[in-house]
Amino acid sequence: MKHQTMLIRTALLGAAMVCSAIAQAQVQVPASGDENVAPELARHQAMELSKGDPARWFQEDVTPEQKLRTSSKESAAALRENLADCKKLGSRDRRDCEQQAHQTYREEMARARQRAMASR
Repeated sequence: MKHQTMLIRTALLGAAMVCSAIAQAQVQVPASGDENVAPELARHQAMELSKGDPARWFQEDVTPEQKLRTSSKESAAALRENLADCKKLGSRDRRDCEQQAHQTYREEMARARQRAMASR
């Protein structure tokens, strides 16, 4: 009986350790920043910046359609950067990272659509 109790306690402790390890191993989406930009994207950005600020940056979006179009472009650019960050991870973590990046994109687009519909 004492041996069975010891086996049960050991099994429960092992299960608790496994659960703890799984909780600690959850994937975190890498932070966004200049150091996370893919080299080819960084070259493109540098070329664009060398041309100076485009006039369109100083034109305010007035209509809901313009605001939605700008939000869509920004969300798509953020998705591309996040997916580039995900490519730096291992295959299992990469899949989770990509799923999170796409989920964030879907949420951002849903909010943008709601704002556009509310302003009509």
